[in-house]
Amino acid sequence: MSLLDFLFNFSTDQVLTATANSTNTYDAGVARKLFSGWQKKLGLVLNITAVSGTSPTLRARLVGADDAALTSNVIDIADSGTFTPVANTQKEIVIGPQASAKRHYGIIYTVGGTSPSITLDTEISPDKQENLNP
Repeated sequence: MSLLDFLFNFSTDQVLTATANSTNTYDAGVARKLFSGWQKKLGLVLNITAVSGTSPTLRARLVGADDAALTSNVIDIADSGTFTPVANTQKEIVIGPQASAKRHYGIIYTVGGTSPSITLDTEISPDKQENLNP
């Protein structure tokens, strides 16, 4: 397991029925700009494994904040926008440059619809590698 996988695995089999934060957050120890422009080969990947309810919607935001609850001076680093999740699919979101240094990082999920239930894994992942064989 690489350091990237360990530090930025924000949700594993997390079940969302309402707006919530990711089960895991990252504490940088001190305020840092983790995504200052070098991340062009990184993406926020949502692996959606199950969806139920009537007209469920999902929005996932990678955020930085001054506190572990992700409520103080929050900045958006990546945003999926609101979409209709589909079971057994992945959605990848480009990670943009971070505007200011933050200590805590995580995902804020916004869930909509009637009786929605969405199960997913969310992590930061390197860009898909292609053409590895000459």
